[in-house]
Amino acid sequence: MELLWWCFTLLQVVSSAIASCENPVISSGNYSAVVFSQESLLLNCSATSYDQIQWFHLPNGKTKVEPYQFTWCKDDTCRLYDDPRMLNIRKVSTELSFSKFICVASCSATGKNASAHVLVIVQKCATVKPDVASVQNVTVSLGETATLTCKAHMGTCYELSFPNFSWDGNGKDISELNTTNRYSTDVKLNDIGKLVTTLTIRDVTEEDLQSFDCILIDDHFEEGHVRKTIFLSLSESRSQASTSIYIAATVPLIAIILIVVTFLLCCCNCQWRIRYKCWKPNTLNKREVNKAWDALVWHDDEHVQEASTLLAKLENIGYRVCTKEDQTSRPRSTGF
Repeated sequence: MELLWWCFTLLQVVSSAIASCENPVISSGNYSAVVFSQESLLLNCSATSYDQIQWFHLPNGKTKVEPYQFTWCKDDTCRLYDDPRMLNIRKVSTELSFSKFICVASCSATGKNASAHVLVIVQKCATVKPDVASVQNVTVSLGETATLTCKAHMGTCYELSFPNFSWDGNGKDISELNTTNRYSTDVKLNDIGKLVTTLTIRDVTEEDLQSFDCILIDDHFEEGHVRKTIFLSLSESRSQASTSIYIAATVPLIAIILIVVTFLLCCCNCQWRIRYKCWKPNTLNKREVNKAWDALVWHDDEHVQEASTLLAKLENIGYRVCTKEDQTSRPRSTGF
């Protein structure tokens, strides 16, 4: 009795497998896919009534198919998604042109399968005029490393070998300037189709502070080359430091000059006071003996007004003043 029950259960399992997977059908059928070189390609195998899908590759002109994972297929070039019906190929090469990718859907319960293929046609890259992006000037401190960058949008299918970039410094090729091996250049095509070139200058000196030209070389077009200019200059902090040093050296010098000029002006302004200072000459009788004169004022013809002012002030405070006119005259009365 127990044996009969196991036989019945086995028949149910087989019947269920046959019901869910009997005659595989690939609804997408055979079709062609046209793609540009270096672009990505997504292949789809739309199938029903299957429990297994396999992919094969048949190169153009060959008779032997190769199962996935193909010898040329790496993780970064092609892979299956979680759904085995989807095969993704990144950066399709021209070698894949007119080759076939075959999808086989099979049912293990019935041993039946179905297949369909995709014919891949790869076209060479369309020559689109490059669009060179705007550049930015670079600031750097002496002794540091400077990196100058130029970018041009080339399209995803451009080959790196052509077009290309070159660098000039003040009209001279970088190779002529690179006498100390401090200059290096690099060119690469990034994932989004931009051609990027960099000029790296190590241990920057004052001689490196100049203009540099990145030149896009492209003979596909009448315009030919495209030139962009980048200026390399000292950073703001370095410029401020130089300015501070200049100010620190200049301010003391200006102060010294002002002091000297002030002293000279003072000497000129006081010269007549020194020359015409009042004093009691020994040639006059002393006050205790004769009491004739208290002061002597002597002046030249250019300082008559100043001498008169001084004479008036002395007489106002009670001094008996002798002038050159009075040396042989009687003393002036001051009211005392």
